[in-house]
Amino acid sequence: MTKALKSRLRTLKSTHKITSAMKMVAATAFNRLKHNAIPLFDFLSSLIDLSAHMQAATTDGNDQRLLIVIGGDRGLCGGYNAAIRKKAAQYLKDFPDAHVAYIGTKIVLKEHKGIFIETVHQLGQWPVLLDTLQPIWAKYGFVDIVYTVFQTLYDQQVTLGPVIRDRDNEGGLDRGAILDETTIDIAPLIYTATVMQAIIHAQLCEFSSRMLSMDNATQNAEKMIAALHLKINKMRQAMITKELSETMSGSL
Repeated sequence: MTKALKSRLRTLKSTHKITSAMKMVAATAFNRLKHNAIPLFDFLSSLIDLSAHMQAATTDGNDQRLLIVIGGDRGLCGGYNAAIRKKAAQYLKDFPDAHVAYIGTKIVLKEHKGIFIETVHQLGQWPVLLDTLQPIWAKYGFVDIVYTVFQTLYDQQVTLGPVIRDRDNEGGLDRGAILDETTIDIAPLIYTATVMQAIIHAQLCEFSSRMLSMDNATQNAEKMIAALHLKINKMRQAMITKELSETMSGSL
């Protein structure tokens, strides 16, 4: 029995080291991204704000919908990916004919094949994202996006919002909206900036979720290690007490 407990203790100590290391890696990635995202957020926000000055115009009558789902590339981050899949599944129940594009390999819905499935790491670069999304905007009359908005380390909200919308709906940017001759060229950049901003939010949420999840796992491992140490010590003390009693009584 003691041998099995010691084997379990060694396993828990190894797990503790792994979860502790993963927590540090996630924390480092989170802090680096948060630091680098500040100037990028300013650029993307200024680009997206241009849509507020555009005048609504008649759309081209294209009713085809696209849902962009942004999640994580890896697991071990609590319920982060599951919450995004649930939100996307609810949307696709309302719009079963909608096409889906996945950014993040852990949020793919098996029953809904995507027009593409790319990693967050790959599309987290502006030139790559722009080249990937550029051909898409002209194909769809409505584009919505599901991602997790980062507020604080403990406050994250799965959000569904429009990227391209019909003029009669609130939010998003009307594909047919025009301010002047340059708007036609600017609009795809604004669409892409909206997705890029969502990707940054998603990465911050993924890193923070993994950091918190690994922190909880590390604390649980520490409690289990302490409990096993106590149990092993009690068993060792019981054996010593038994041997002393047998020695004192002179029995074999």
